[in-house]
Amino acid sequence: MRLYTVPWWIESAWGHPPPLLVAMMGRLCQSYVSAVALAVIVLGPSIVSAALSSDRKASQAKDMGEGRPIHAVIDERIKVILDQAESDNDYTKASHAASVLFDKVLAWAPAKDTRSFVKVAYARRLLRQLRLARFSDTTAMLRYLRRNQKLARTLAFFVHPFESPAEIYRLVDRLRIERGDKLDQYANLVTAICCVHDQSLVRRVNENQVLAADPVELFDYFVRYRKKMYYGVVNMPPELLVFVVDSTATIGQMQWALQRYEGDGNIGDRFFEIKYDRNHFRYGSAKRVTIEGFNLSNILKYGGVCADQAYFAASVGKAIGVPAAYTYGRSGQLSHAWVGFFVARNKQGFWNFDVGRYNAYRGVQGITENPQTRQPIDDSTVALRAELVPSSVSDRHAAVAMTDAARRLAVLLQDDRLLSSDPFGQDVSRIMDQSRTVDSDQCLKLLEVGLRRCVGFAPGWQVIAEMAEAEQLSLDQKIRWSGLLLKFCGRKYPDFAFDVLRPLIGTIRDVDEQISTWSNAFKIFQHRSDLSASVLMAQGEAWEAAGRLKKAGECYRRVVQRYANAGPFVINALQNSERILVALGMADRVIALYRSAWGLVDKPKDAFSEFRKQSNWYQIGMIYVEKLNEAGKYRTAERAAARIDQVLGAS
Repeated sequence: MRLYTVPWWIESAWGHPPPLLVAMMGRLCQSYVSAVALAVIVLGPSIVSAALSSDRKASQAKDMGEGRPIHAVIDERIKVILDQAESDNDYTKASHAASVLFDKVLAWAPAKDTRSFVKVAYARRLLRQLRLARFSDTTAMLRYLRRNQKLARTLAFFVHPFESPAEIYRLVDRLRIERGDKLDQYANLVTAICCVHDQSLVRRVNENQVLAADPVELFDYFVRYRKKMYYGVVNMPPELLVFVVDSTATIGQMQWALQRYEGDGNIGDRFFEIKYDRNHFRYGSAKRVTIEGFNLSNILKYGGVCADQAYFAASVGKAIGVPAAYTYGRSGQLSHAWVGFFVARNKQGFWNFDVGRYNAYRGVQGITENPQTRQPIDDSTVALRAELVPSSVSDRHAAVAMTDAARRLAVLLQDDRLLSSDPFGQDVSRIMDQSRTVDSDQCLKLLEVGLRRCVGFAPGWQVIAEMAEAEQLSLDQKIRWSGLLLKFCGRKYPDFAFDVLRPLIGTIRDVDEQISTWSNAFKIFQHRSDLSASVLMAQGEAWEAAGRLKKAGECYRRVVQRYANAGPFVINALQNSERILVALGMADRVIALYRSAWGLVDKPKDAFSEFRKQSNWYQIGMIYVEKLNEAGKYRTAERAAARIDQVLGAS
């Protein structure tokens, strides 16, 4: 029971009573115990606990030694490495020295000391990138970056470790020469442009090809109109900004879009603003927009199909400063394109991938392009980037640094190598008593520290998948991290969660345990037809690998029976079912398998023949005809082929 309330002015100013007050009470007593007892009576147990905690922390800090903090020592050593690189122009040696220092920090720094990891990760990344860039005057670039620290750090932490930095830094060098006085102020914009436009950006929108503007012209556009950009370009994280600067509209067309739509963040409305060219969809006639010239103003004037609608909406979004993505997917009948765009509310953000995504496509994966790598990426992995919005720059850099550390430790673990146990230095404080061991627990500890700082940093989660594939995780670790992944990502970012989850569960050696874990995952993904089918396929593959073919066949058949009209994955399920039947000596049932599946899928309609050929009905029907011919059932095959021709020719 608290008998005395400390005045508000003491609590607000100190958080707990001044140490002097506690000391005075101690002098009134003959022993430390009686002082504490009196303090508990007068001040209350919670306040005394806080004071004693401060004493303990001070004692612990003293026990750590009187040497300099490790991060201060790291700063000195990095400066020596960078100075030497400027002096002798030997970036191979400098990069090696930074890597050695990184390993030293990895060996001795506590996982919670993210500041030390960030410092050394920055130096290691920067010098590696400069070493691989190999352009004429690397030292001039290093000096420039050391004078422009915001740009240097943004670049170093954003360029992917597996990405070739040569063309990126050549573009940085060009911007340095032509726009040098502005780059540090627009570090995020420069980084996004250089990582997207390090190679010419060319895209196809059905029959039309579009080419991005010159990168320097793009930089000038976004700087000139920075105050008109819906979300700005200065503070937006480069992970989002790449979906703004990857525009393939001309500068003139971007200006046209900005003049017309400035301040209107409802990018989804732009999709439906484009009238649909039904003659092209039904009969395959040439589109008017293609004849007149493919650009934004002509799309608005003449209309187009879903690909043109999605391209128009995404391009307008980019022109006005809204991250946007042309997205596509396939149902059981047709491919379709729609738009995804970023929305910010109350210091939070999310991606909207629902506009133009008709019901047939809500249960299948949406695919877009990663502007940085030019590789396909699913829409939920893009959506995960919205989690970066509430995080600070230091949080994002900490996540990168701790992921680098975990990945390095995982490489050492795979190669069965140890970290050096040589001491960091006698004058260094705040380090661990013993050097870090190379094991999966330490890897996961480092990753967890990074992900707690920035939970939306996808590469951190992907390291866990890499460790699972390398057989570096125990069953308990797989189950724990599967649970964490599903809790955070399962419902909000299902495609991303499934991609990370697949190796975590798929490498569980006990087949019954693996099947059970997949069944638990199925409950999370059951609202998505394609992911539910993927779970069943994974279970089938697990049973098949264990030699339990009948159970495998049951899983594949469930995919066909439940999801025949949901997406193209039913074709794989049929092919797997066929393989099982043959292995079980039931090859005579293969024709019946395809005949039954063909009867389950819907016929395509309201599209000209080339579109109808995308459908499951057409593709399964053609396989069925092929199997009939192989079996010598030519008349039945002819009737089935005639039926297909009739549907293709129908208008």
